[in-house]
This record gives sequence, C-alpha cells and structure tokens, in this order.
Amino acid sequence: MPSRLTVPRVLWRRPVIASTSSRIRADAAARPGFDDKEIRIAQWGPQTGPAAPWGSVARGSGLLFNVVNEQGGIHGRMIKYFIRDDQYNPSQTMAAVRDLVDRQGVFAFVGGVGTAPGLAVRDYLRQKKIIWTAVCTGAKGFYEPHNPYFWGMWVLYEDDGSIIAKFLVEKKKFKKITLFRIYRIIYHSFHLQLFILKMEMELAIII
Repeated sequence: MPSRLTVPRVLWRRPVIASTSSRIRADAAARPGFDDKEIRIAQWGPQTGPAAPWGSVARGSGLLFNVVNEQGGIHGRMIKYFIRDDQYNPSQTMAAVRDLVDRQGVFAFVGGVGTAPGLAVRDYLRQKKIIWTAVCTGAKGFYEPHNPYFWGMWVLYEDDGSIIAKFLVEKKKFKKITLFRIYRIIYHSFHLQLFILKMEMELAIII
C-alpha cells in the first residue's frame, strides 16, 4: 500500500541523499553499490544496549528511503538500505562497516550515531573513498583534515558551546554556572567557551 507521505523532489534532492549527487555522477560508473537499478546505502546505530534510543536515527532514515522507493526511486534506481546494530561500541562499528563495504558493496553511508563509533571508521571510509553524509556528532575531528568524501550536518561542539555560554552570561546574566561532565568532547568544548568568557567578565564556573 502506498505511503501517505509524499516527498517533494526538491526535498529528497537535499542533504540526506543528493548532497552526494555531483560526486555520484563523477564516480558512480567505477563504484560498487551503484548501477542502473539500485543504490546501496547503509547506516550503523545502537539498536540494542544502553544507547538503543539513538537507534531511531537509522530507522527514521529507512522510512524516508521507503517513501523515495515508493515514488520510483532516484532516476529509476531503488535504494537498498542496510542497518547494522553496533550497540554504540566502536569495535562493533568497525566490524559492521567492513562487512558492509567489503561484502555488501555499499556505495555510501548516511548518518551514524556517536563520535567514538564514527572516529573508529573515519580513516577506513576515507581510504576506501566511500561517501559519508550527515554523521550524528559535532566533533571537529571529522572535518580536519579535509575529507572530500565526507559531508557533515551538525554544528561543531565548539560553536554550540560558544552560543550557549554567551546566551547564559550575556542574555540571562548568570554569574555562576555549574558544569557537569557527561560527555568528554562536549564538556571540554563548553568549558573552553566558559573559560574565555570568564577571562572577559566576572563569572564563577563550578565543576
């Protein structure tokens, strides 16, 4: 039964799929996972374990790809979508990605939850020249050095921390801010921005 959701062409040509369009035209003929009938796309994410709620990211992408296929695919090519459960464990991410690239012949990855799992496969995907778009993290390590096969989506944690810190101090006029260390990269990014503001004005940071 056709889905009630209709995806306008202008939408599904945007980041989740067609940010890769120019590179697809240039490289597709020589790549596995892309032919006249099919495009193979994959994503990893924690479908089980403590971080399982984040698994909805990969499942949500699958819903969009189903709608695209119901509408005829991309220029007649159907999307074959693979999801792998890495339980937010970098070693499992690496094993899953190797299988998807080497055995399943995946053309591109979309998403992928987490900084540590992503960093575990970053160099491998770049070496293999696999297209990767919209990783779910704002860590700077994905952008430096430049990777021509990678396209990010999230705001950098440093920029995110700067905006939040300035809002709390300049707009809310807070004089004391308590900072809990939950996630190392986000924590240090926010802490750095607060430290900069502390140097400029009277601000107590409680760690």
